[in-house]
Amino acid sequence: MNQKVMIITMVCLLISWALQVLLHKLINPRVIKNDSVSSLEQKMKSVKPEDIEKIKKMMGQ
Repeated sequence: MNQKVMIITMVCLLISWALQVLLHKLINPRVIKNDSVSSLEQKMKSVKPEDIEKIKKMMGQ
């Protein structure tokens, strides 16, 4: 049960974060694309590896 709950919460967090980014872009269309893309890449790089390792550990157990 803990594995499923963990994965579901991670997916929900990613979806909600993506929706926030999309809403921000819709509200502020004049934001420079390069800056937003680079910031997105930095966030993904900082978040992804740890989450993948956690999910792999949970699946392995």
